[in-house]
Amino acid sequence: MKKNRIVHIALSWPMMDELNYQDNLLPKYHARLGYDVTVISSKWVFDENGDVIYDSRDSYSLRDYDVIRLDLKLGKNVNSKIKIYDGLLETLCKLNPDILFVHEINFLDILKIKEYCKNHKVILYVDNHCDLKNSCKNFVSRYFLHGILWRYCAKEISPYVRKFYGVLPARVSFLTDIYHIEKSKCELLVMGADDDYVSRVKDQKKIDELRRLHKIESNDFLIVTGGKINSNRPETLNLMKAVKDSKLNNLKLIVFGTVARELEKEFFDLIEREKIIFVGWQDSLNTYQYMASANLVIFPGLHSVMWEQAVALGVPTMFRDIEGFHHVDLGGNCIFLKDVSVDGIKNEIENLINNPRKYHMMELAAKEKGMDAFSYKNIAKKSINLEDK
Repeated sequence: MKKNRIVHIALSWPMMDELNYQDNLLPKYHARLGYDVTVISSKWVFDENGDVIYDSRDSYSLRDYDVIRLDLKLGKNVNSKIKIYDGLLETLCKLNPDILFVHEINFLDILKIKEYCKNHKVILYVDNHCDLKNSCKNFVSRYFLHGILWRYCAKEISPYVRKFYGVLPARVSFLTDIYHIEKSKCELLVMGADDDYVSRVKDQKKIDELRRLHKIESNDFLIVTGGKINSNRPETLNLMKAVKDSKLNNLKLIVFGTVARELEKEFFDLIEREKIIFVGWQDSLNTYQYMASANLVIFPGLHSVMWEQAVALGVPTMFRDIEGFHHVDLGGNCIFLKDVSVDGIKNEIENLINNPRKYHMMELAAKEKGMDAFSYKNIAKKSINLEDK
């Protein structure tokens, strides 16, 4: 019997294969649900330095799904604000999907997708990754690109969309407030964690092995943080200073990720061999392993998908307090940092460590609810309305 086909369209940003982002994991878990899955993306990807480079492949297969990469007819590369792809409509007609899942509204080929949906029987979902923190940073972006052009695209595609998803509460609000999409069509679809990775890294032997590798004793309180450490997330330096200044002898910090050149000197001046350990860039599985090995995961800067991953691992967490980003609070598993200064972070850490009962309650809440809330297996079901079936 022919499988139903889901086609994901990820043409708004460079899509990288085999990573741990939504545009990788939703197709993976849709395939696990029994669908025939194809991803349509651009011919631009990131290299190891974070630069956009050209990928000449037209199509190929990964373990769980197929990938088709389209060239541009208009625009310099995938990061061009105004771009049009070559052959999207023809590719959709050839694939003949039962379900279309479009990642983002902010590209002109939304109008080609509208044309396809107008003439074919297909179920359409669209998600949104924009909010006021990562978009609308200047007048042109706020009032022309999002306020006029992408709002127009949203209006044009809306009659054919079964559900618009914001991947954060702030991004649901963006759909209604900036694109003027009716609230009844908008819903939260959180980002999450790869179920396969979570089950692998929660093995106690692997946790003990990693802690031994870095000379973390059983009575040490280990904090883990990481990601891109740059001018957008300088608060990581405040966390490092807070740990360095703390008088708690058993407090340790592991930092993973990449450090922007302008912050390198200050960053490496804070590294202490015994107390603050830098492990550099890690692949997706290892970032899960480091977070799973922590007593507390802290992200004091702007949001990244590692917030949801940390919660899914069942570890107590601290996050910067940002309006519209409280979906990671499952009833006591996390603390929101209202003050991300050195003293503010240090006080929250020391107050928690000095209050074992509070920490124990955070542990219970995290372990009880984290994985169910942020499992991509569950998210994939919800995304196409299968969660109750």
